[in-house]
Amino acid sequence: MDTKKYLRRRDFLRIAGGVTAGALLSACVSPAKTPTPSAAPSTPETPPTAAPQVGKAEVTIRIAQVSGPVMAPDQMITECFDAYKKANPHVKFERETAPFADYFQKLGLGLSSKTAADIFMVNEVWAYAEAGHLMPAPKEYTEDIRANFGAAAKPPDYKGNVYGYPFEGGLRLCLYNKAHFKEAGLGEPTAAQDWNQLVDWAKALTKTKDGEITQEGWKVTQAGYWICVAEWFWTAGGEFCTGDCGEFKLDQPAWMQAVQWWADMALKHKVASTKFAADTFAKGQSSMTVDGLFSVGQLREFSQVDFGAFMIPPQTSGGQFYHDDGPWMYGVNAAAKPEVQAEAWKFLQWLTNDENGVSFSKNCISVYRQSALDRAIKEVDPIIRVFLEASRDHMHPRTPKYWRNWVTRVQGPLAKVFLGELGAEEMAKTVEQQINEDIKQGAGSL
Repeated sequence: MDTKKYLRRRDFLRIAGGVTAGALLSACVSPAKTPTPSAAPSTPETPPTAAPQVGKAEVTIRIAQVSGPVMAPDQMITECFDAYKKANPHVKFERETAPFADYFQKLGLGLSSKTAADIFMVNEVWAYAEAGHLMPAPKEYTEDIRANFGAAAKPPDYKGNVYGYPFEGGLRLCLYNKAHFKEAGLGEPTAAQDWNQLVDWAKALTKTKDGEITQEGWKVTQAGYWICVAEWFWTAGGEFCTGDCGEFKLDQPAWMQAVQWWADMALKHKVASTKFAADTFAKGQSSMTVDGLFSVGQLREFSQVDFGAFMIPPQTSGGQFYHDDGPWMYGVNAAAKPEVQAEAWKFLQWLTNDENGVSFSKNCISVYRQSALDRAIKEVDPIIRVFLEASRDHMHPRTPKYWRNWVTRVQGPLAKVFLGELGAEEMAKTVEQQINEDIKQGAGSL
């Protein structure tokens, strides 16, 4: 499938300016058969299928998704629905979208009024499960998810039940400008040994004129910078929550080190500028950035930059590779009609199968079924392969509780740290206190 015919419709500069959600449904292959429930296989194979069924009662599945410039274009989503309908002519789809900033409010109102979609995407399964809005997966789908999705199966598995299929995520790795590295005599890196080496590279790559940076060695001002810094936090061995996540713990050495490292790139090492716009890597004015798999295709389409990718390095040589790859979940509304629920689970299992996984990956969408990853790694290009291998081998599921509290509370204070207006320790204590107050007051519980 020609990816470019879809990507040209996007506004890349608007993407780089502040959108944080990843791509959703991507190109889907036309299924030859319809999946039917089965016990989990001993090896992570694509779920077994059955021949197309006709003459069944018509079922309409409403699906709620986030809309936005980094989401899969409408034509690709339509083709995905059409592919499933071809083998299941009794199924129809209705797609309901909202911008990321409005999505959860709209979803909450729909759930409270019993008018929400039959399938909806969430990133905090626990809250919707506790409120009774998500249907526990039937046994055959529970076994499929637990057996075949690796670490990605952790977030939807809550209090003994599985509540959704992991699909699309927030994986971010290091992207670098090949021409800049070559010009600086650094060759073409496949990996950085540790954080110190990134600093050394950034210093060698930075250019200035009249005391002002004209080429950043490292990008600080970027879309989703709070998620990028969180990647460093996990790499340093930190964790947001204690125990069952009843308390947020941000005031810890791993977080201080991660935040200070990023702030130092702008304030101490002078290799990043807070005055630079978020799109300067795409314009060839920044040498290294941290970005998601969903941006790879967009950069290729809207930028002339020849870039490569490598994993976020450990804190020190010999350390452990970790990165955030917390997937979104597609769950089934507990209030949906039984016949719709049954078809919805079949669709989600089909959506995440191996064939679709390969197609998603080629279109720069994160996938989580292990067998789909294994197949896709053999078929995608080197840049996408770096992302897929990292997701397969080094995934750290995003903290499942209070993620929205974290995103809301940390954005402003973290920006002030990068500007030198707030210290890392003061920021950590302030954000930790605010989030724990939110928890006590029931924030995040819908």
